[in-house]
Amino acid sequence: MIGPYAQAWHFAARLYLSQETRAIRDLLRRRMLFARQQTADILRFQSMITRNTGSRMPVNNIKKLTEESLGQLFSNPGLFFLAQRYLNLIERLSQQIKMIEKQAMGTIITRFEKVGNYCSYCRCVSSERISNRENQILIP
Repeated sequence: MIGPYAQAWHFAARLYLSQETRAIRDLLRRRMLFARQQTADILRFQSMITRNTGSRMPVNNIKKLTEESLGQLFSNPGLFFLAQRYLNLIERLSQQIKMIEKQAMGTIITRFEKVGNYCSYCRCVSSERISNRENQILIP
């Protein structure tokens, strides 16, 4: 539960965002979600390869796999089918991420002086400020 001051600030911040800014923020949040999903799927696929072949394949090699090379890795038709689905899903997520970046990144990044400000805006990082393991209170 957030306190009344935070609620009021959050409400006020929502009021002052323009429609264009809000749309770009939502696009970037969706990009973040797709990137997380892609990473999770790559790691699941890597785990599947390790379990079934006995050797670990680096992530960069997984991204370079083709359907022909899957046939060499998996002789079982069920595993081959599942591997095709992973490969297809990873590629589609990659395409979606690139499309979002092309649409939104150029217009929003120029707005922020530091990368940290952009990350905070997208809510990718905590807004908590800690120095020497103590919370710092910033007074505006």
